[in-house]
Amino acid sequence: DEGFDNDWLSFSVSVAPLCRLAAVAKNDLLVMGSMKTSTNLVVVSSPEAVQVIQWVEIMQYAGSSETIQAFLFVGCGSGLVRVYDRVGKLCFQQQFHDSSVQAFKARGGEATTDSTQDFLIIYSDNIIVRLDA
Repeated sequence: DEGFDNDWLSFSVSVAPLCRLAAVAKNDLLVMGSMKTSTNLVVVSSPEAVQVIQWVEIMQYAGSSETIQAFLFVGCGSGLVRVYDRVGKLCFQQQFHDSSVQAFKARGGEATTDSTQDFLIIYSDNIIVRLDA
């Protein structure tokens, strides 16, 4: 359709199933919150346009108790990576490379024989940065 703007369809979505969290990003805005209720949504303004988001859930074991932490990784067009906790607090930011962040990928964990974990940041020019856990 002439004059129809499909830009409203371009946004990023991520879900943290264990913590029951969801996040949506469009341009420079992030909205995150519980999938159980629409109250207590957190809106964060990014310093630049968001390209991709990914929730990462980390299980911690202490004796017989288990806790799950969730962090939202945000990749920007400049290569900047920002990490927020579930209440929208900025926990970490770093520019590892200067091209657009294309994707995040977590590998490893309990299913591997040596329990190693790493997290990949994939850039638009095929550079991959690996973060060891």
